[in-house]
Amino acid sequence: MPSLHLSPQQRRSPSKRQAALGIASIIRWVIILRITSYQKLFVALIAGLALSESAVFYEIFILPGDYLNEKFVTYWLAVASMIQFCPLFLGKNQPPPAIKNFD
Repeated sequence: MPSLHLSPQQRRSPSKRQAALGIASIIRWVIILRITSYQKLFVALIAGLALSESAVFYEIFILPGDYLNEKFVTYWLAVASMIQFCPLFLGKNQPPPAIKNFD
């Protein structure tokens, strides 16, 4: 029967978490700034939030309980990644930067 525990090398490999958070940041700071319709903006926001939350799911289900420092860092990086998707432009009666009209 295969073991459910990860090897020490797999446990210490943060590449999947960093990749998900990096792609989420690229979506937020490169792609969303160029989007010109609200429908596409909504899809990009959902994709970015899903990538941000995937790091938390990795932390909960993949990392064993004895790696508390890594779980702590992953949690706060994911929270910071989710905060960057807050639509701060709402409430100012203005569209997002790339959207010129209110269709």
